[in-house]
Amino acid sequence: KPRNSGRSWNRENTWLLGVGIILLSLNAVRHLYNLKISYFTIIIGILALLSGLENYIGFKIPIIPILIIAIGIGLLIGPKLLQYKMYNKIFKKD
Repeated sequence: KPRNSGRSWNRENTWLLGVGIILLSLNAVRHLYNLKISYFTIIIGILALLSGLENYIGFKIPIIPILIIAIGIGLLIGPKLLQYKMYNKIFKKD
């Protein structure tokens, strides 16, 4: 008979906790070294962390709808941000 105290940390989404922590830590270190951070990996890291935590906090988080909304916002805002950055590069005042 396996020894178990009643609580099991070996659940199916536990690996997502690790992925979320790694992705968020990666961006934290990049920020500390003044390197460009990736907003995509921040979003994926937060979603992975929340998905991994949903077994432990007791409620289901709608990951797929959140991901679809985040992609949609990125598609809507991304070109405007790129246009703004290009405008600032061309007309940058020293």
